[in-house]
Amino acid sequence: MFNPNMKPMKDLLKDNTNQEILELLEKNNAMSLGTIVRKLGISAERGLKHMIRLRQNGLVRIETEAKYALNI
Repeated sequence: MFNPNMKPMKDLLKDNTNQEILELLEKNNAMSLGTIVRKLGISAERGLKHMIRLRQNGLVRIETEAKYALNI
């Protein structure tokens, strides 16, 4: 999904939490938000904010059973 108003990818990927989320999804295929935040030791609210940004910019998608997966 291309979003012409998206943040430059470079800025999005500078964030360490975004990088960690993408690495987790690359290694584990698909994961629930709860599993992601537990593995990273962050709050659900913080995790959700990151997932929303990653999803809006086309880097992740929501699969059935409410799991996130890489979209690239």
